[in-house]
Amino acid sequence: MLFALTASTPELGDSLSAIQKFINEASPLVLSALWHIALAIVIFLAGRWLIDHFLARVALLDNKTRLDPGLCKFVRSLTRVALWALLIYLIADFLGIPTASFVALLGSVGVTVGLALQGSLSNFAGGLLIMFLHPFKTGDYIKTATDIEGTVVEIGLFFTTLRMVDNKIITLPNGSLSSGNITNYNTLPLRRLSTSVGISYEADMERAIAVLTKMLLARERLVEPEKALVYVKELGDSSVVLGLHYWVKTADYWDEAWSINRAVKETLDENGIPIPYNQLDVHLVQ
Repeated sequence: MLFALTASTPELGDSLSAIQKFINEASPLVLSALWHIALAIVIFLAGRWLIDHFLARVALLDNKTRLDPGLCKFVRSLTRVALWALLIYLIADFLGIPTASFVALLGSVGVTVGLALQGSLSNFAGGLLIMFLHPFKTGDYIKTATDIEGTVVEIGLFFTTLRMVDNKIITLPNGSLSSGNITNYNTLPLRRLSTSVGISYEADMERAIAVLTKMLLARERLVEPEKALVYVKELGDSSVVLGLHYWVKTADYWDEAWSINRAVKETLDENGIPIPYNQLDVHLVQ
């Protein structure tokens, strides 16, 4: 028994020596790794503070610029993603992680996700076109290629939200919206309002044109009165159709459009000018 303990003592000493040697050799590596990790944490915290501080300063400029609010929101989101990606790249490079492989992995993931989300990417590209080309902005009244009309409430990255005249909300994909025709009714400050009315063939046409012209020139919302026009638009089956054209401010267009036909009817009635209507004469033969 004593012999066995004595024989094992040199082996125990060798093991302790090996452990001590490993510790002596590994200590600089461990300390260096811990130092790099600590510095990486400091870089991360400092980078996060700088990103948040920078984005907060950018947000304060939104009210001082003429950019669309949706575009401002998109630029902030894109800037946030880019800054965080740069911060992660710098930390990975500082820790000695092979960034080339990291970038290649991100690229392959991006291709895979892109193939899986082709429709969403089309909407994303459409959102970018809308935000940077400005065919319309928040608050504009537009008409799409599919005859959907409404006021733009929000322009997002993938969808645009419209509020219709009956206060319904409709969401349109940016891909189809940007690839079709868009009619923007708010781009210019003035709009031409057009309507028409039929008068009897027996009525005094020149007098009808004169009284309607006088009525147009008296409208409160009329602008550029020299362009107001009443003319013979068509010789219909049972009436002479008179057309009325005049200009109003874009903001006043709908209020004026909803009131002009009543004013035309009242003016013709006051001046004894009849508005014909279709009638059917039935003759009974016995």
